[in-house]
Amino acid sequence: MDKAGTPEDCLRELMMNETLPHNIDYEQSILAAVIFDSDLCRQALEALRPEHFENLGQTTRHSLIFYAASELFRNGSPVELPSLVSWLQERGLLERSGGAQYISELSYIPIATNIGHYAQEIRLKHSLRKTIGIANQIKNSCFSGNGNAASVLADAKRQILEIEIDSLEQRRFTFCHNADVLTNLKPIEYRVQDIIVDNSLYIDYGDPETFKSFIALDRLLCVAADIPYHGHPVKQGTVYYIPGEGQQGLGRRIAGWHAEHKTKARDIPFFVSNKPTQLMDPKALDDVLRAIDAMTKEYGPPAVVHFDTLARNFGEGDENSTADMNRVVQNMDTAFGNDFCRGITHHTGHFNKDRARGSSALHGAVDTAFRVSVTEAKQVLIECRKMKDARAALPMLFDLKTILLSIGGQNDQSYVLTLAAEGEEAAAAAKDFSNTTKASGSMKKALEILDTMYAEYEKNLNTSGRDSALPRVAVSDWKDACMDKKIYRRKDNFNKAKASMQDRKLIHLDDNNLYVYSKSIYLKYFGKENTVYE
Repeated sequence: MDKAGTPEDCLRELMMNETLPHNIDYEQSILAAVIFDSDLCRQALEALRPEHFENLGQTTRHSLIFYAASELFRNGSPVELPSLVSWLQERGLLERSGGAQYISELSYIPIATNIGHYAQEIRLKHSLRKTIGIANQIKNSCFSGNGNAASVLADAKRQILEIEIDSLEQRRFTFCHNADVLTNLKPIEYRVQDIIVDNSLYIDYGDPETFKSFIALDRLLCVAADIPYHGHPVKQGTVYYIPGEGQQGLGRRIAGWHAEHKTKARDIPFFVSNKPTQLMDPKALDDVLRAIDAMTKEYGPPAVVHFDTLARNFGEGDENSTADMNRVVQNMDTAFGNDFCRGITHHTGHFNKDRARGSSALHGAVDTAFRVSVTEAKQVLIECRKMKDARAALPMLFDLKTILLSIGGQNDQSYVLTLAAEGEEAAAAAKDFSNTTKASGSMKKALEILDTMYAEYEKNLNTSGRDSALPRVAVSDWKDACMDKKIYRRKDNFNKAKASMQDRKLIHLDDNNLYVYSKSIYLKYFGKENTVYE
């Protein structure tokens, strides 16, 4: 290959005719992260090398800037704008790096939040440039008429193998000693305490009209506003919400939330996209990431990105296909990594209401899964059906509160969620309102207390010689006894359970609703048939 030259020798010829592939925006975003974000600096320096910014072995201003940052970091010096400029100036490289003004103007560039995604794109462009150089070298060798085909091909294979090895180095399979695993072990960090683990992938799923979007908005707005989520502290951060429906209905829900919490929308970093995206399309997610990165300089890195719903954001694919669902998860991992929370609102299956609709690959991939349903008493129930790395979140039961709004001078309304119960009480209350005439859970316990109270009243009447008198238990006394036993922790929950038991004829109230009779007492003293409970 006498006069064919090396890939570096071919550079001038290539650049006279075509621009070599670079993603300048991504390179600038990586450099901005290195210089202006100490937390991301280490990640970027570990993921890339200066040569990934070069043009076939020839330095570029970006490769020089990255090299300077690498050297400062290696020597334990802070990677900051003044030290970086000084390092380049001392070595006569400042002008070749674009000058102090160019480097300082990188501060206006959106910082790369997902270093892995940006680094992968930069390495890909670097591999393409090297491949172009090899291809041009082969062409020149063949046109020169020197050497033979075997040597040309052998040299080309060697150089292509080097590119493959460089690519494999970035994703090679390795093992880590268990002692190193323990060294990196950290306590669980929550975005919403005991509910959403930070940097996790979670899903809310339920039937239509179960207020899934209200659940998502309530949680997300609390994060953005730094307001505890119904008693659970939050880690404040910027939230991005990607809905699949128009902003009119969504706007009313947000307006209702602000009215209830007495907050101002302008003060809260909560952003809504102008349209849904396509999770099946990596380029579409890249657009989402770029839009987010463009706002990080002013609003900081994202805390949560939430897609509502999966179906509206799925794109051209079949959510029942395991391959397509795996592709969606892979696309999200590639675009967003695990640098912030990713949330999805989804529907339940058509026949199995206990799991999300479509391929089970999604349930397997998520860290946390919440089932949302509406009880017979028109309360909204959230149940944690999966929590990968932490204790499962307690069930939460919500009442719907109507919020009056004034929109354009006209009266309107929306709803907000108020916590009715949490934990065992929430689960028991939900079961009590199942469509059955049987008493179960806390309802059965309440009825047992009522029977016990009547037994005591009858005993006292017999002891005092008034065995012919009618024993009566006041509703208020029964309520107090139930709440003392922690069967119900809120008066509202007791009242709802009492109404449900009355509807099912498990109890009977007097005409003034002051006294309550159990089934056995009612039959004993009034002799009327009642629905039997078990």
